[in-house]
Amino acid sequence: MPSGGAKAAADQTRLAGQNQVPVATLRPSLDGDTVVRQGGIAVSVWEWAPGAVVQDGLNPAQQRAAGHALGRIHTAFAGHPAGAGPSARLTKWTNPDLANLDATTGKLLGIAGERAELTVSGIKRIAAGPLAIPVLNLARSQVKSRLGYREIADSCLRRLRALLPDRKIIGRQVLLLGHCTLGSRLAAQLRALGCRVDVVDTDLIALIDAAESGFTTYRPAAQALAASTPFLIIGTTGEVALTDADLTALPDGVFLAPFATRDFCALTEGPHRRAATDIPGVGLRFTLPGGRTVTVLGDGRSMNLFEADSIPSQGYDAYRAGTLIAAAALCADPDRVPAGLHTAPADTAITDAGLWDAYYDLYAAPGVTGRPAAHPPGRRASVPRPSCGGRRSSDTAWPDACTPRSSPPSAPPRPSSTPSTRTCPPHCAAFPIRSATCPRRWRRGSTCGRSAAPPPSTCPSCARYSPTTRPPAS
Repeated sequence: MPSGGAKAAADQTRLAGQNQVPVATLRPSLDGDTVVRQGGIAVSVWEWAPGAVVQDGLNPAQQRAAGHALGRIHTAFAGHPAGAGPSARLTKWTNPDLANLDATTGKLLGIAGERAELTVSGIKRIAAGPLAIPVLNLARSQVKSRLGYREIADSCLRRLRALLPDRKIIGRQVLLLGHCTLGSRLAAQLRALGCRVDVVDTDLIALIDAAESGFTTYRPAAQALAASTPFLIIGTTGEVALTDADLTALPDGVFLAPFATRDFCALTEGPHRRAATDIPGVGLRFTLPGGRTVTVLGDGRSMNLFEADSIPSQGYDAYRAGTLIAAAALCADPDRVPAGLHTAPADTAITDAGLWDAYYDLYAAPGVTGRPAAHPPGRRASVPRPSCGGRRSSDTAWPDACTPRSSPPSAPPRPSSTPSTRTCPPHCAAFPIRSATCPRRWRRGSTCGRSAAPPPSTCPSCARYSPTTRPPAS
């Protein structure tokens, strides 16, 4: 390094050290020089600084230390002359190549779609040919079969009733195409409404299961259409469920509800599509030979997602989490799974990650609230959350151990008869602590069904302030 560069490096290191950036200590010469020049050679001496090579990523403490050091470096060198001019890196970062980013995003999504397939329709397309890479079958995974399809079936029925608000459904004839994981759940829910449900399925095992569940069953759709006149036909197969020949047997005014993409593609993807009439917010109306009309609810794809995200986030988060877990496991060791379509590796990764335990603890264990813990054990919330009728609370037992008096829930707190020193000054001076009542006029010692513990005598916001004396009970 040229002597000028060595001198600049030494000066910058000293400046960083003065700003508490961890650096090696520079040892000056006897004359106080940081760089000694002798015979055209510049020499500087530094103390050895202990360190370690990190190969597996920084732990949280190391990340915090690195962040603090980087912040001090930016502060120390904010006025450095080298930072006064334009920065090519900054310019590139603030003016991204959007076209390139879009192409990269599309490429990454394509790779993700090739490695993890989430739908039955996609699985059937993939299974039609040989595979050169491993593909995880999330559509048949345990997390979707046991958890996801319950939510999907519920959303399908809710969306169906939302699109047909003026139509009678209870007690009417319904033809269900496909008694699969989704179809079997829909069949049970429709029957619970009083609908008369006929089932068509080309899978004999599924058809036997439907028959032994008490449903009238048919192998081909044409046979079912000849035997009954449904007002609603539901498709759940993920493949062509009605052929061109079946269209001639459809009753006038029938509604078609596709809960999989390709069930009614004979209408939505064929020549009939060009003559369809769009009914905003409802779907597509087709006119068939003889003047008969057929209405496909939605846009021909999964109807429960037509103009809505009808599956609650809480109801589908477990499946989304399982998808990410399976994808991460595959990416971490892609050679572990051979080429082909696989379900077991995804199920194993999801189980090993503890998703089932977390799901049970959050939603199914006795006494759970269906709300994840907002703070690690031993830490208190800094922001109160509403509970017990929406009153101010914290993560302590204060609000959960109260039940309202006869006063209405929205009644304001009674004025305090004691000085404000008996309240928590920095947090909740408006809520004086009372010996027999909570700040919002809740009776002490009884419960609201969530906790049997009486409220503590501490501040409900921070649990750090306890009055030395208490006012008399109201």
